[in-house]
Amino acid sequence: MLSDKKKQLIDTDPIDLWLLRQTEVLEKSACMLQACGTTDFFKYSKAIYGAPFTKDIVYLEGLLRVHNFLRAIVANGRADCLKLLFCGKLDIEDLPVIHTLSAVGLCKPPQYLPPWASDLRLLLSYLAYSSFLNGINFGQVKAHYQKMLEQLPVTSGN
Repeated sequence: MLSDKKKQLIDTDPIDLWLLRQTEVLEKSACMLQACGTTDFFKYSKAIYGAPFTKDIVYLEGLLRVHNFLRAIVANGRADCLKLLFCGKLDIEDLPVIHTLSAVGLCKPPQYLPPWASDLRLLLSYLAYSSFLNGINFGQVKAHYQKMLEQLPVTSGN
């Protein structure tokens, strides 16, 4: 966020106040993007957009659950369970029942698998990339570039 010293340099005319608000939104947006995949995402999205719709919370909660389930499938060497996700509309917690039904022939295998699910190399590359990005300490990256950016003069225009 802008330091108090920098805020004192901003005039109170409408354009400066608008720029200040835009700067704050950009900073919150950067924090929100950094928080993707975590519960902090909601904290930042609320600060920018107001309270999220229930459907947004449900969607993101499901997205996190599926992503973490995919990670668990790979980590536990159980890629055989992946196709069960495509047997119909279900909850991940229903997979033991779906597996049992599938084993006795009461649940048909999926007719369609997306490319990333039919070629496990795609899933593994996605999860490896995601894991790599999650391991980056953005605080250190930000601090490194902050020093450099503070020394650069602010340019006008774009």
